[in-house]
Formats: sequence, C-alpha cells, structure tokens
Amino acid sequence: MTVNKFKQVWQLLNTDIRDLGKPGEIAEAGAEVSKAGLELAIALGLLGTPAAPVAVIPAGLSFVGLTRKGVNLYRDKVKGKTSLEEWAAIAFPLAYLERFDTLVRENDWLEQKIGSGISNQAAKSQLDQLGELQLDQKLIEDALTYFPESRLGQALNQQLSDYLEKVGLDQYSIPIVTGWVAWGIYPIIDQLLSYESETITQPLQLTRTAARETQASQKYGSIESYLTEQISPHTSNPLLQTQWKVLGENFTLPDIYVPLEAHLVDKNGKVDKKADPVTLEQWAKNQLTNPDKNGQVLFIQAGPGRGKSVFCRMFANWVREHLHPIWTPILIRLRDIDAFENNIENTLRAAVKADFVKSDDGWLTDRNTRFLFVLDGFDELRMEGRTTGGIEKFLKQVGNFQTSCQQNPQLGHRFLVTGRELALHGIEQFLP
Repeated sequence: MTVNKFKQVWQLLNTDIRDLGKPGEIAEAGAEVSKAGLELAIALGLLGTPAAPVAVIPAGLSFVGLTRKGVNLYRDKVKGKTSLEEWAAIAFPLAYLERFDTLVRENDWLEQKIGSGISNQAAKSQLDQLGELQLDQKLIEDALTYFPESRLGQALNQQLSDYLEKVGLDQYSIPIVTGWVAWGIYPIIDQLLSYESETITQPLQLTRTAARETQASQKYGSIESYLTEQISPHTSNPLLQTQWKVLGENFTLPDIYVPLEAHLVDKNGKVDKKADPVTLEQWAKNQLTNPDKNGQVLFIQAGPGRGKSVFCRMFANWVREHLHPIWTPILIRLRDIDAFENNIENTLRAAVKADFVKSDDGWLTDRNTRFLFVLDGFDELRMEGRTTGGIEKFLKQVGNFQTSCQQNPQLGHRFLVTGRELALHGIEQFLP
C-alpha cells in the first residue's frame, strides 16, 4: 500500500476516541482528558466524528499514553508492518494532542480560560493544511530535528491557533501555547521510539541523536533547565538546595510553609483599615492574571524576617508549576545585581545568567514567552550603601518598562518587587 498524505492514514484509521482509551486506564492522578483536548482532537479530524457530541465521553478516559495506543491500533487495522511514514503520520499529531491536553490540565490559567471549550457550537473536523502534507522522510527528519519550525509543526500550530481563537484566547497568549506545545512533544516521541523496532528507529537514530543536543540548547530547553535548577525546590544545585532546607533538616520549606496573611495599603503606603486582610499568595495570583493590572508593578512590603524572601521562592515555584508557560517566573535577588546598566534589558540579562538570555538579543520581545520578574529585597540595595541615584534610575526603568508592557501587550511581562516598610519613601513616584 502506498501512502502519500496524512489524511489517507487517518481515513484508514477512522477511529473513535473511545477506541483509544477505556475508563480506568488512568496512569496518574487527575489525568482525565480535558474537554479542550477532546475538542481539539475532533477539530483536527484525528478522533471522533464532527457529528459526535463532544460531551459524550466516558468518565475517567485519559489521554495518557494516547500516542502509543494510536500507533498500535493502526497496526491492528492494517494487519501488517507500519512504514516509517505511516508511523510518523500517527505519532506526531497524537503526541501533539497529548501534550496540549496535559498542558491544559496542568495550567490553572489555561484551564480557566478554555476549560469550558467552544460555546454553543460543536467542534468541526478540518484536516485542511495538515491533511494535505506529503509524507516523506524529509518531513519526518525536519520534525525530529526541530519540530516547532518544521512544516508538520507549523501545520499543527496553525490548527491549534484556529481552535484557541474560537475559544476566545487572546492573540498574545496563543503563540505562547502553540510554541510550548510543539516543543513539548519530544519526550512523548522519545518514549514512543523506545518501544519501536529497528525498522522505525534505525533510519531516525542519527537525526534524533544530533537533534537532542541542539534542542537542549534551544530557547525552550534552556528555559526549562533554568526553571528546574533555579526555581524548583527539587534542584540539583547544592547552593540552592540549602535555601530550600529548614535549619539543615531533611524537610524543606514547602513541607511546612504556611500562607501569609497580608494587608492592603493605600497610595501613601499606610494600611487600609477599611479593607479585609488577604492571603498574600491569592492576592498575587489575582493581580498577575488580571489583564487590567498589566500596567502596574506589584509591590510587597514587610519588616525584616517576616517572610518576604521565602514567599518569593514559594510563589515563583507555584507559578512554575501552575502558570508556566503563560507566565515564566524569573527570581532575582536584587543584592546580587553587580551593576545597573542604562538599559534595563542588560541589567536583567546579567542578573538572570541563563543561556536563553545570553544568546538572544530579543528575549524580552519573543512572542513565545512572558516573564514574571520577582525582584526580592529592594530595601537591601539602600542598606548596602548603593548610590541612591542608581537605585532610583533602576526603579524608574522598572516602572517605564511595566508601563510599556501595558501599551504593548506582546511584551506582557510583569514585575513583583519586595522590600521593607518605607523602602519606596521618596521614590514611589517612579512606580506605576
């Protein structure tokens, strides 16, 4: 049998979502398929039929392991060996779908924004650009080398973009989602290849080995490495491990952390006695995810030893776990900044010290990323005798940049700054 296009493989598979998963096959807690994931599957023309109501889904159905199930089901249907091209036609779209579904379930912001799916209309099957792609080894090698920029990756990203636009996601968040979904399929493809025979793996071995080294140094891989090493409490960095431990004991801060209660202050920095106290973490989450607040710097003030630095570590890690990649946390201790440059981008670049900022002059204007800069210990700059002029200049840069992020939503970054009471005294006019 000769197969030339994606749509020919999928028309032959002609399956229903329920053929690829049975209730009770959940491999991890909370892995039930999301409504958004199911709708995308139907919109791509991969699973189900346009006429099937998307609400008809068995309780407990999971997309975990979806890609391998799809490949095996295709083999059963053709009753023979699968060619490399056929394998790729099944594996890559299903891995893409599986990754998207996982991202929706793990990301609080995404789940809230698109969890309800397309309102008042059923998802419509549309293979379109994806279905017309010619299956050949060059297409597969390009996908393995760098999927987000391959023809296959771009076709799937376009289909996902169309779906996200229909569910009402804003135009600045869509490329963040599609970019990270496309990059995130590699672990799924690698795991699938580990189960395959040499008929499939041998032609791809050299391409995949060379690609792994390249992908690790690419923007997405570099950011993930930064989050693992610098933000996660499970870091392998000995110095950062000590910052998560409590008095040298075996337990860490997340094991005993108690959320902080905070008071809102007025524009003069005085406690607003008319307002009810708030949970600091919840206040920060609400401010961060409210688009009307994009022009404002978040500032948290408290006396020494009240938990500002611990909060910064805990909150940055929470953002990593629940909001990344919609928001990617960057934690900077201001006392570690050696010099304040005339350009805030250069100051931040030197403070982050990560590969994704060293080699990319446009890292702050990249449409696939949005950063939350957590700047801890503003008051320590003054206490260490830093020149007031330099501090004021830097704070003014932060304020100006935050304002520009509101005026240009494609930037969209946010700043959260901590300091002691009265840390902003005399310079508060520089902050929006």
